[in-house]
Amino acid sequence: ANASPMAPRERLLRRMGTAAPWRLALLACLLGRAAASFTCDDGSLTMPEAFVDDGFCDCKRDGSDERGTGACSAGTFTCPQWPLEPKLVHNSRRGDGVCDCCDGSDEALHGRAACPDECEAAARRELAGMEEGLARREALLEEGAKLEAAWEADVARLDAERRAMEERTEPLREEVAQMRAADATRRAALVAAVADGSLATLLRLDAFSPTESALFTARSALAAGAVEDLVEALADHDDPLISDLMDGVPLGKVQALVGEGQSPGELHEEAGSCEAAEPCGKEAELLALVPLAEMPAGEVARAALAAAAAADKVGPLWAAAEHLHMAAGRGPAAAA
Repeated sequence: ANASPMAPRERLLRRMGTAAPWRLALLACLLGRAAASFTCDDGSLTMPEAFVDDGFCDCKRDGSDERGTGACSAGTFTCPQWPLEPKLVHNSRRGDGVCDCCDGSDEALHGRAACPDECEAAARRELAGMEEGLARREALLEEGAKLEAAWEADVARLDAERRAMEERTEPLREEVAQMRAADATRRAALVAAVADGSLATLLRLDAFSPTESALFTARSALAAGAVEDLVEALADHDDPLISDLMDGVPLGKVQALVGEGQSPGELHEEAGSCEAAEPCGKEAELLALVPLAEMPAGEVARAALAAAAAADKVGPLWAAAEHLHMAAGRGPAAAA
């Protein structure tokens, strides 16, 4: 509604008030426009149709009589915005000079702002964004499919390698089991040979003098890395002479002697470098700590055999015995 024709109506309405319907009817008669009527959406008021969109808010609760002007602060307006989704804006934003709808429909009836129709361009931008998102999704799906295929190929390859390795290792496992069984048999035979005296017979230990027996025991125990086993066996020996002699042995010094960082191989190499009939190096130190020469020769030698057998180091026994026999002119020890 234009301001000029309605100015008398507005002045009169302000004087009469707007709450009573009879005043509106009277005003309509005075203005000569009572032929058609309009009722607020909430049914609170009926008025002449001329009062619709006249810039004066008569439907205070819902603003339904001023949908085209924004004169009412209540209510909302729907922007069509085709081809986008419709948009709701508050009635107070209509005709305020600000383009709230992309099609300009919130300002179309008043001309306070020139709102171009940008809905199609906005729809194109939205569609382009959606297409870009779909393209990225397809790319991610394709990349995921490649990664999955590569993962499955790796799994298949590793599984094939595992099966091939199992096929290669199965014979090795059987061989190791056979070797362990043979070793257990050999060690059992060695222990039995020590127990029944057959190994001592082969080595001709009974031919040793007490001095030779002591040197053989020290040399073979050091070379086999079995000094501690030897000392323990002598300390627990049934012969009271041996056990009494071991009571005076400084075990801490013995442990320090064999714990100086030399490996059994180094000890064996050092023992082999000594003169056949004379102790040297750690042999001399061990003989100075443990009175092997004062003990019964046969018992001491058998204790050395037991210690070497427990350490599974029989090789040094043959070498030590052969050196001593050859030095004494008795010929080599018997072959195993």
